[in-house]
Amino acid sequence: MEQICSSTNLNQALRRVKKNKGCAGVDKLDINATISRLRQASNGQELRQSLL
Repeated sequence: MEQICSSTNLNQALRRVKKNKGCAGVDKLDINATISRLRQASNGQELRQSLL
């Protein structure tokens, strides 16, 4: 799980979703809004901690 939550892996996943023009999920946030939220959330630390 730690490898999945690594910042490198999460950044790669975000880039892939953006490149593929992924649509909003259940939270209704598009990829740009998601990236913005992650940047505001201590560089994704909160997300990683909640997943671990």
